[in-house]
Amino acid sequence: MTQYPVKAARIKLRDGSVRHLILIRKDKGDYRWINAVGEEFDGVAYLDEVTAMKALRLAVEVDHARPEFIGADLTIDPVGPPPSRRAAEKMSAVFHRDWDNDPEKAVEEATELIEQETRVSELLNAYQELLAYSFTRRPAFAKALFPKTPEGEPRDLVFDGLLLACIEATEKATLQDFDNLKKILKQPVSRIIGATSMPQKGPVQ
Repeated sequence: MTQYPVKAARIKLRDGSVRHLILIRKDKGDYRWINAVGEEFDGVAYLDEVTAMKALRLAVEVDHARPEFIGADLTIDPVGPPPSRRAAEKMSAVFHRDWDNDPEKAVEEATELIEQETRVSELLNAYQELLAYSFTRRPAFAKALFPKTPEGEPRDLVFDGLLLACIEATEKATLQDFDNLKKILKQPVSRIIGATSMPQKGPVQ
């Protein structure tokens, strides 16, 4: 089951600093508090939201294992479900209807619901425009950040890695093949391709 956040906690300590936690549901009967970098707060899997919130309040009030938390100001807020779950919840009503006479209508309505809740087409278009813009400017970005070396022009390997991950995610979402772009990103460091050979504008093709 895909995990998703259900509650957000803000803990203001006595020294004025603030800690942020998220309660995630990993599976049925498995709720865990994690911090901003995904580390578990207490390593406990709670059976439900209520138990998890009670445990956090108890930690703030009397947990002597964390004296810095005692007396802190705790605020817990709800977190909206992710787009995929919102769409699934609305689609469940669609598929419980009798569509025997027009099954295609069910697919059309479900497609519209998914688009409304996830804005997946809008996200993909914006994502590919940003990806194309970033890809064409890889050499310029690297030159601005790193000095030229005896081996040749610099490359930002972290940036290349992030672009590669974005391209692979786009392939999965669109079922398109971007091997030509991936080959450029996977070239050995000693081989540099100029920006003129990159796509110049528009969505990645």
